[in-house]
Amino acid sequence: MSTLLLLLPPRPRLRAPGQTAPPGEPQRADAAREYDYVLTADGQQVLREGRSDAAQLPAADNVIAVLPESDVSWRRVELPRAGRQMRAALAGKLEESLLDEPEALHFALEPDAQGGDTAWVAITSRPWLAEHLAHFDAAQVFVDRVAPLSWPDEAARGHFFETQGGSSEGMALRWAHADGVATLPLNGGLARQLFPPGLVHAAQWSATPAVATAAERWLGTAVSVKTPTQRALGVLDSAWNLRQFDLAPRARGTRALRLLGRGL
Repeated sequence: MSTLLLLLPPRPRLRAPGQTAPPGEPQRADAAREYDYVLTADGQQVLREGRSDAAQLPAADNVIAVLPESDVSWRRVELPRAGRQMRAALAGKLEESLLDEPEALHFALEPDAQGGDTAWVAITSRPWLAEHLAHFDAAQVFVDRVAPLSWPDEAARGHFFETQGGSSEGMALRWAHADGVATLPLNGGLARQLFPPGLVHAAQWSATPAVATAAERWLGTAVSVKTPTQRALGVLDSAWNLRQFDLAPRARGTRALRLLGRGL
């Protein structure tokens, strides 16, 4: 069964006058309408990858939109017993800890979580995600699942990536473990103190090619080198799906008709 991964671009951030855009951020308004994609048959071998507007994306049996890590936050809460009113009850419960108004945010529950459970909740911008989904929908691309690149898990994982170059000065760590997910700047010695030898040995480590050598020097052990494409394939190991509540997918019959229209 083929799977198409769509890597959503990060939400535009406000910048100070004269400040240049970070590497990889679209420079033109219409560039945000193009998507990096990965097509795989088995979750390991890449059949095709590239960048395309939504209408020209390759067809696949399954389509997953992958969220940029900078646009997902996490909260661990006791879920209200609210049934169909879960979204509204959750917004009320989290309201005081949120930086934005609950109406502007989309919530998604940990897989298999139910009211009364203590569970993780993924949070992202609702208008931003809904706009991308509507754009795919208009192009007859049915998104089955929306997945994060990293998520809280008992199996701790760390991924090093470049921020402003390939040195440790421009390197950051995305750290996902049982207690949450965080991005840690690595300049200075404070971050290194958070990782004693036992934790370093137990966790799984990876890095982008540009910072792999610097990451191994900082960590003191070997890391797996992963391109953004290779790392994106990791979402296939996750059960997380942010298509919940009012952003849940439509009826499967509608999807079947669209697939026929795209010639799959």
